[in-house]
Amino acid sequence: MLHIFFLLGLLGCSALVAQTEIASLELSRRVPLPDFFEYSIADQSLITIGNMSRKSSRYKGITRYDSDLNKTWSKQVFTQNGRNHIDFVAVLGYSIYIFVSEYFPRESIIRTYYSQYDMSGNRIREIQELSTLSNEKEHRVEMKYVHSHDHKKLLCYKNLNNSEKDEKILYTVFDASETNPLQGELIIPYPDEKFNVRTIQVSNKGNVYVLGKRYKISAISEPDEFEFLLIRKDIKSGNSTELSIEMGDITITDLTLRIDRNENLYVAGFYSEKKSSQIIGTVYQQISNTGEANSVTHQRFSDELLSKFLSEKQIDRGQELKSFFLDNIVLRSDGGVLLLAEKYYVTFNSYMDIYGYWINEQIHHFDEIIVTSISNQGELEWGAVIPKRQSSENRINLSYTDVISSSAIHLIYETKLRKSPRSVYISRINMNGEVEEPDLLLDKGVAQLAFYPGFSQQISNSEAVIMYHNSQSKKYVIARLGFQ
Repeated sequence: MLHIFFLLGLLGCSALVAQTEIASLELSRRVPLPDFFEYSIADQSLITIGNMSRKSSRYKGITRYDSDLNKTWSKQVFTQNGRNHIDFVAVLGYSIYIFVSEYFPRESIIRTYYSQYDMSGNRIREIQELSTLSNEKEHRVEMKYVHSHDHKKLLCYKNLNNSEKDEKILYTVFDASETNPLQGELIIPYPDEKFNVRTIQVSNKGNVYVLGKRYKISAISEPDEFEFLLIRKDIKSGNSTELSIEMGDITITDLTLRIDRNENLYVAGFYSEKKSSQIIGTVYQQISNTGEANSVTHQRFSDELLSKFLSEKQIDRGQELKSFFLDNIVLRSDGGVLLLAEKYYVTFNSYMDIYGYWINEQIHHFDEIIVTSISNQGELEWGAVIPKRQSSENRINLSYTDVISSSAIHLIYETKLRKSPRSVYISRINMNGEVEEPDLLLDKGVAQLAFYPGFSQQISNSEAVIMYHNSQSKKYVIARLGFQ
């Protein structure tokens, strides 16, 4: 997801208009769905990688679409042999990177490679090896990646598990202006069972940051027996520094991190007054690029927001909200932040099929979304709730995509509204925290649409790319939308 700065409060509460479709692409029924989906900031093209045909998954190819979503070229780049698989695809500058892991049973090792292509599909770097790891269970981890704020750095990492001594993160930092990447490792001096990584990020300078939760003892019984730690690795000097995130007597239940273009850090999340895993308000801390902590605050949710979930008696008794998890933190141009959280929980259902066998279902539930706005002084300005209900065994169509424009927060999700078809809807929250009634996405009428949040992302201050399935045409559609 592309995280951006936006002008909050500087434009006033301008009139909101519906999103517009700038370009769209209908995928033929003979075209297989992509495995990965990447947008190029440099030339506004869309890069996908997936099977070359519906008949076989052996051959994988890259396809490039221009800014109008017209196909420009497609090229086979990878062959599966039963032991290898694509970890992910990333776009950095004018280059496409493909990361592949392969298992070698005779040596009992896993090797990870990458290859580099230009925007015309030409290979500009031969296959390079990133790591060779033992195939022991604790080392069987996937490669992950994250971009810097300016999209000129790409951090790829593997978080190795080692419960005996310390936790090791192998990383590679790619620079759009440099030929060779910088590899290294970050040693966290706590065993894996006592340190839980929440997020790993990279700054515009290429420095690596890890936010995690450290347990002080093995058996947790009291809230103060853990703390949140922020670890910084300076890739030039190789030095690491550690900072404890302290908020007084409250219990921080969820926390995340964002880095701005000047390497100032913004840490925000939720807390509990009952020393539980539930939430009752927001926490906020801004850390300057020199390490000074500013605006360290926490603030309780308003009764108005709590009343969306709790009765008056429950609020008076101090009951808190449960099953909410922080999804996104968006930096405001004035130093404040937006927090987006979604209610998620799992239920189980058992039934006997027609053959007499018991079937156990795990049902995923994604319900209400809470959006809160925090000023640069840490003040909780407002909180808004988007009501929705989603549940399924398969998570692919669940949850939502957020788009932050200069005038509103736009939330796109699939749901069933009363007296309306199950389709894709968009809810808008203006800059005063007021929620509009949901509208059908793109005014597609009664056509039932299935939404794919995992293939949707914001690509600029006013645009997003989304994917949905139209049940009438029975085709998948990739659309580029503009927001005001």
